[in-house]
This record gives sequence, structure tokens and C-alpha cells, in this order.
Amino acid sequence: MDRKKIQILILIVLLFAVGVYGIYQLTSVGIQPQKETKIQPKSFTSIDTSKNVQQQVATKNNSYEISNLIDPFYPQIVRKDKTKGQGPLENFDIEELKLAGILKDDKEYRALIKTPDGRYFVVKEKDRIGFKKGQIIKISKNEVEIVETIKSPTGETLQTKKILKLRTEEVP
Repeated sequence: MDRKKIQILILIVLLFAVGVYGIYQLTSVGIQPQKETKIQPKSFTSIDTSKNVQQQVATKNNSYEISNLIDPFYPQIVRKDKTKGQGPLENFDIEELKLAGILKDDKEYRALIKTPDGRYFVVKEKDRIGFKKGQIIKISKNEVEIVETIKSPTGETLQTKKILKLRTEEVP
């Protein structure tokens, strides 16, 4: 016999042995077919039983209220797209902006704000600033007070106060 025929014969013997072993394992474990059980529908005898069923369903309240829970898939740090702002100062975060100077008009103070790209803007009270819808509430000699309205993950509306201070050592 040549070598190829011997290899085929050994392969057939191994497959036969694996098959016999598998049958032996199935019979020794004792897998038995499950008995089929027929479910018979329950018949309602009167309308009162349907009320009982509704009361049972009402008492078995398996639901829970999710309005007070935090959504685990909601991002904790939400950063809006920077191109959605109404004005040019609404495209930046307040921490990225610098207070370059304060100007005093006849009636009120105005502030000179420098953006990270090197542009300057003059703002007054009640102007919008920052992409979190911040509003300037007060401009004094040395600082600008800004209030941001933020929605928390639980749905509460929070107001945070940020202050931009005039740094005389940085102004050329």
C-alpha cells in the first residue's frame, strides 16, 4: 500500500472512534426527551373575573419611575459645536477668553475681550458670551461678571457665576 491510502485509512478509523465516543457520551449522560405538556386555556366564567385580573395586574406593579435617575449613556461633559453661536463671542468657552481692558462711557462700563485667535471685541452688560449661553450681568473697574445657565444631567437648570478679571501685568 502506498502512503496516501494509509493516511486515508487512519483518518477513517479516527472519525469512527470519535463518533463511537460521542454516542457513548450521549447515552451515559442520559439525555431524555422532554415530555410535551399541553397548556389548556382558562375560561372566564363571568365579567367579575376580568375585574379581578385587572386588580391583580394593578397590584403587581413591576415598573419603576426613571424620571429621577441619571441616564448612564448621557455624556457628563457636554460640549456644544463651536459654530452654532449667534455672535462671535458665543463660539468660545469663557475660560478661553481674556479681559484685555475696561472702558468707561458716560453712562456705563464696557469691556474689551480678547479671543484665543487674537481678535478683540467690545461688550456691555446684558451681552451674550460663551457657548453655554452666558450673559454679562456686571462690569466694574477690574472685572466682568458672567452668569451661565447650564442644564444638569438630571434636568435641573443651574446658574453658575464666572468672573473675568483684568490682569494689568499682561496688558502691553
